[in-house]
Order: sequence, then structure tokens, then C-alpha cells
Amino acid sequence: MLTEDRITAVGEWLHDNVFWAVFVGSFTPFSDKLLVFSSAFFGVPIWTFVFAYTLGRAVRTYPAALLFYIYGAWIQRRIEKYIEIVSIVFVVVIVLALVRLFFLPGLK
Repeated sequence: MLTEDRITAVGEWLHDNVFWAVFVGSFTPFSDKLLVFSSAFFGVPIWTFVFAYTLGRAVRTYPAALLFYIYGAWIQRRIEKYIEIVSIVFVVVIVLALVRLFFLPGLK
């Protein structure tokens, strides 16, 4: 359940990782409304939010646009079919790499 302690813990985590939280949230195919409202609720600085959100959307959109330009309709059908899966896999890989980097630094 949602308790005040859990909400406070999420707020503290968000303040410690604000750029990455917004970047990953903007890259995934999940609802933008949840990202915007939670960022506003927890007081994310506006310019950090705008920069991370814009960068996340650009990372998701521009490679697809480049592929559309180069390969045309053939690749467009495939990207539209698999974009959510590829986005989620990309985010999982980034999260696992960050966990490995920050929480398991001695692991070789």
C-alpha cells in the first residue's frame, strides 16, 4: 500500500537520481502523464526535467527517423511493430549496467 514513508522514500530517491529517472521515463513507451505529474509532485527542477525529457525522447525518436530515411517503408513496419520491446530491453540493459556500476563495483 501507499504509505507516507514509501512516498517519502520515492521522493528522496527521485531527488538523488532526478536526471536518470526522467531520462529513462521519457525513453520508455509508458505514459508521459505519470512522469510529468510525479515530477511536479516531487519538485523536480524544471530545467533538469526539460533537458532529460527532451534528450530521452530524442534518443528514442531520431535513430528511428534515420532508419526511415535510409530504408523507407520496409524498416518502418518493423520498427513500429517492435519499438516498445526494443525500448524496454534498452532501459533494462541501462538499469542493469547502472546497478552493476554503482552497487556491485567489486564484481569482476
